[in-house]
Amino acid sequence: MKVVGYACEQLLRSSSQLVELEKLQAFTRYVVYVEACTVAGCTPSPAVTLATSTDQPLNLGAAVVQNVTSASVRLSWTDPRVPNGRILRSDPRGREVNFQMVGGFIPGRLSVSMSRS
Repeated sequence: MKVVGYACEQLLRSSSQLVELEKLQAFTRYVVYVEACTVAGCTPSPAVTLATSTDQPLNLGAAVVQNVTSASVRLSWTDPRVPNGRILRSDPRGREVNFQMVGGFIPGRLSVSMSRS
């Protein structure tokens, strides 16, 4: 989890004591505080650390497929560039595709070995 500074200066012209921080990044810690100011100067509140929750991973690259034998392939991949949390597992998924018979050969089921790069 990374720590990010968040600058928010807003002049409140009412008695409202609520500001919503928007466009924060998922799975990130922020340190926030409030300053009350008059013409005589400003006084900061104690800083508070908060953390945003996790979200879906982003920017997952395509898997790399290598033929091993005529009936097996090796599938590998890297973790997403923006994990938005701790990656708990990777679940490779696929489906069988109906091949047309080519030259008298109908492919059977493929065995797959998988690894994370």
